Amino acid sequence: MKQILIISYHSLPFDTIASYRANAYLRHLNKFGLRPTLVTHPWTGLEKSNQYKEEEYEYGRVTRVPIKTSIWGRVIEWLEQIPIINKLAILLRWSIGFLDNGNRENYDSYQSLKKYLFAHLKKIEYDYCMGIFSPHHHLKLCYEINQKFGIPYMLDFRDLWDNRVIHREYNPSLRERLQDSLTKYHWKKWLSNALFFSITSEPWRDKINEFSDTKGIIVTNGYDPEGFEVAPRLNPNEFRILYAGRLYAHQRLDIFLKGCQLFLDRVEPANFKLRFYGSSRSGLSNRISGFLYQPEALIAQYLGSDYYLFEKRIPKKELIACTKGSQVLLFPGMPDATGTHLGKIFDYLASGVNILLTPDDNDVVGELIRETKTGQIANTPKEVCTQLSEWYKEWEKTGEVKWQGNRVEINKYSRESQVKRFTKQISLTS
Repeated sequence: MKQILIISYHSLPFDTIASYRANAYLRHLNKFGLRPTLVTHPWTGLEKSNQYKEEEYEYGRVTRVPIKTSIWGRVIEWLEQIPIINKLAILLRWSIGFLDNGNRENYDSYQSLKKYLFAHLKKIEYDYCMGIFSPHHHLKLCYEINQKFGIPYMLDFRDLWDNRVIHREYNPSLRERLQDSLTKYHWKKWLSNALFFSITSEPWRDKINEFSDTKGIIVTNGYDPEGFEVAPRLNPNEFRILYAGRLYAHQRLDIFLKGCQLFLDRVEPANFKLRFYGSSRSGLSNRISGFLYQPEALIAQYLGSDYYLFEKRIPKKELIACTKGSQVLLFPGMPDATGTHLGKIFDYLASGVNILLTPDDNDVVGELIRETKTGQIANTPKEVCTQLSEWYKEWEKTGEVKWQGNRVEINKYSRESQVKRFTKQISLTS
């Protein structure tokens, strides 16, 4: 069986979507003729530890390399804290290919991984190497490993370097143009010798192919079927609409809120609750790519406090139980951000609960829902009101809302199916 080395900053038990993508490659590559070794950092939930660790599983190996503080990492951090040379120091860092924020930790991660990997590869041979973005230095490491050891490599992207660049109304500032130019320069270099790259949608692949002629394939995020074996967290007296994850400023949440307000005024339900999980988190308020600023304040403009609730971020297993116990799953559309799925959509597909996309993005999410028959699309507040009224009436009468999803189509978006697509491309290029 051929051996493949995977480099990923994120990994379980750190409960984030990036970790689940790395875990998918780790768990499923061996089914298609590749024995994976995942090189990552030690995680104990949300925190990192300083303990080196080797883990053996029937499907592969995990090596956890602690991040050690480097002198240059401290120098970079110190330089960027000096106001008079701050911008020059950042520009210098960008110019040599360190493109991430949180510069010292990312630089220290790069140095720790590079030291381990270069020693390891003198003793152990691999047929392939792949780096999962982000951070950027995994891309840089794969390129450098290929230069020194001649190992063929692939690069895997969950996102673009900044998802603002895909927005239809993106009008970059001078600083953003400079950052984009330097990123493209380095990405083109790191992609230049790659067998291929994978990314989550066609518009995002096309964005990379504007500056790189390396072949790109689509490997979406997905869902793990076994994760949905948990029992639903039901409340038989509550008609629940659920939204999972962060809210973004460029989502058209206002269309749903206006429609929901019409529905509440018309029906006056006593047992309705709109629940947001992990949505009230701080972040950028930029309408192009940032998180929605103070979402509670926006929602309060349309709905009374009895009708909605913000819940804290909870572990994925608990969230799936809450998802399966809902009647409707809300997905505010992003018609101005082409190619943008958001990872939650794949868990929504697998849940067996109807999705409400509002408005239609006329793009990847709308295509998913039509293809899998997993919900409805409402483009105006009136359409939202009508659809919620129909579902609520059905729930009052039968105790449930009928779901008619196409499991054959849904199964194409399991993590295993997406990894299979990745390995098929390896066989075509070998």
